[in-house]
Amino acid sequence: MVSDIALNDDAAISEPEQDLFGVNDLCEAIADRIYESQSPVGTTIALNGVWGSGKSSAANLICYHLRSRNSKQSEHPSKLTIVEFRCWWFKGRESVTLAFLQELSSAIEKTVGEKARALFAAIGKKMLSAGSAIGPAVAIAASSTPETKLVSASTGSLAKGVIDFASQFFSDSDSLEVLVQELSELLRDRSERFLVVVDDIDRLTPDEAIQVFHLVNSVGRLPNVMFLLVFDRQLAEEAVSTLFVSDVSHFLEKIVQVSFDLPLPRRADLNNYARKEIYRRCGEPHDSRSEKYFVNVFADCVVPFLNVPRDVVRLSNAISITWPSVSNEVNLADFVGLETIRIFEHDVYERVRNGKRLICDTKFSSYHEDDTDELGKFLEGIETSSRSRLEKALKRLFPRLTGVQHNDDTLTDWAKERRLCSSKHFETYFRLFPRVDIIPKAEIEEFIARADDRDFVQSSLLSAKSEQIESGLSRLPVLLDELYCRWDEIDPTAYESFFGAILEVVDEIDANEIYDSGLLATGRNLVRVQATIEKIVFSKMSMEERSKTLLSVCMQASLGWLSEFAYDAYDQRRRRATSQPTPEHRCYLLEEDVDTLIDVFLDSVKSASMDGKLIRHQHLLRILRHWALFSKDRESDLNPWIKDQLKDDKSLSYFALAFTHERHETGGAVGELSNHYKEITFHANVQSMREFFEPPEFRRCLENVDLRQSLTEDQARWITRILSCWEQSEI
Repeated sequence: MVSDIALNDDAAISEPEQDLFGVNDLCEAIADRIYESQSPVGTTIALNGVWGSGKSSAANLICYHLRSRNSKQSEHPSKLTIVEFRCWWFKGRESVTLAFLQELSSAIEKTVGEKARALFAAIGKKMLSAGSAIGPAVAIAASSTPETKLVSASTGSLAKGVIDFASQFFSDSDSLEVLVQELSELLRDRSERFLVVVDDIDRLTPDEAIQVFHLVNSVGRLPNVMFLLVFDRQLAEEAVSTLFVSDVSHFLEKIVQVSFDLPLPRRADLNNYARKEIYRRCGEPHDSRSEKYFVNVFADCVVPFLNVPRDVVRLSNAISITWPSVSNEVNLADFVGLETIRIFEHDVYERVRNGKRLICDTKFSSYHEDDTDELGKFLEGIETSSRSRLEKALKRLFPRLTGVQHNDDTLTDWAKERRLCSSKHFETYFRLFPRVDIIPKAEIEEFIARADDRDFVQSSLLSAKSEQIESGLSRLPVLLDELYCRWDEIDPTAYESFFGAILEVVDEIDANEIYDSGLLATGRNLVRVQATIEKIVFSKMSMEERSKTLLSVCMQASLGWLSEFAYDAYDQRRRRATSQPTPEHRCYLLEEDVDTLIDVFLDSVKSASMDGKLIRHQHLLRILRHWALFSKDRESDLNPWIKDQLKDDKSLSYFALAFTHERHETGGAVGELSNHYKEITFHANVQSMREFFEPPEFRRCLENVDLRQSLTEDQARWITRILSCWEQSEI
């Protein structure tokens, strides 16, 4: 994360060293032509450029070079004075007129003297007193065709305050034409020249903009005075068209003698500027894979939407605000791509935000004929001019829209990289903070970095199991899902320690927790642990290495996991003698190590049977089945233990729990309406009882239990429930 980066204020540059887009040469050439102009009479030069293209910066560079020429030729008799008229500071035609004359008067009187000031005062009073009459007069003077008609006459009568202010220094005199002629004669004999720079004309109202053009074309037609008008020609013509019925295209041509079009920046310069601004605010991709992806997203999702420098400013300023809160929780490239769409195609952004189900992850089922144009349906109604770039951008951000199906490994990579197309991380891009079921990137990175720290790994897992993030779901499956995504980041030297730490506590953290956003289609935490271990041992270890490592960690593994693992290894060895053997690269152990593993399990289960852990185990029935399968002499170990448990009331309650089968069922649909309510029912698993004892004998033992003596409320409920289920099954 990069912090403390100020927002880009979009201020115009003022020196050639700040030029990023190669306009300085053009500006210097324009400045040379202006400076070399001799005896101009209201010569008007236009600098045209689209919104955000850097017109103000270009005007500043022209002024920079003019001032530079002045400083080099300080004794030159035709020194050029630059007057900057910020027209958009003023509101209304009268205010613009007054400010224009004041700026011009202030500059000229310094070299010409008090007489020029008096003439400007008189001209100003005449123009302001004429009020609305000046508009039609100047409009007709600027137009070459008699049929040109004025649609809107004027802004109405002058405000009394403006007249009072003007009267303080404007005196009565001859007609306006005589006053302008007298001022012209005064300036004609002078060697000084003046350049009036009028920027941001396109920020004015149409009425104000036309008034500026009127002023330049009337009172501005003075000897040794030049104008540099800076505006967006299209916007200026639109302003003129609001007041004139026809001849719009010729209006500006009658005012402007020389026009320059500011070139759009070179694509390479604009791209480099954008990339540097993004990196300055967000940091650079941290590895070659991330860099490659960023380059592709930048090319398809960002570049097509950037046309002028101000586009980059808008994007970089937005990122400065939105990025810090999610800097470690989302993919940089995807975030920048989505922000670009939000700023420049907000309607499509809204479709994306509401389209998670349609565009995230991949389609696993085969495509039907009416599903082949998902992207077309998604962009239905979007303007044709925008479709091409949007289609490419969305395909880059959401591979599902390419029509190509992707496998589980690819989905895992997307989740690991916290991509926008991963349904698990999608909402973070819009919330601008992670969901409660997302592990912060810094936390998972610390876990991986300390994978060889047994105490840290175990305390982290147990803490996650105890922290509830929503009803029925702890933080643990979220953490295990992240580990499954990022298993390849664990240091190989930490594998054995990491496995051992997890497997010692896996029974404590095992539970059936449904995590809908997870990548693993399972509810059991034990299976999530197993999946991560399999990813590592099958991808990073040879047969001999994984057999040795897994056998070693099994010495301290929890009983429940050891029971499952021993059976899986046994089943793999059994299959080797069949027509469909498990491939060696998918086997856990060497054949000769399987018997050793079974012995480890038998020692563990016998130990647990003596210290009371076995009877209380949540997976008691499966462990008993594996004990029965692997026992070398059932009559001397398993059967005597079971007989002893049938004599103990608490043990009977745990048997009652183990042999009660729980079902979750929903009723049938009513027409098109599904039944979403799940009804839980319980059944006595009599068939499984027969594997270990006679059901009638077990039932008599249960019926003889005094539920009021030495049993907890839960233990009594387990016994009552199985007896009730048993009775119901006989009706």
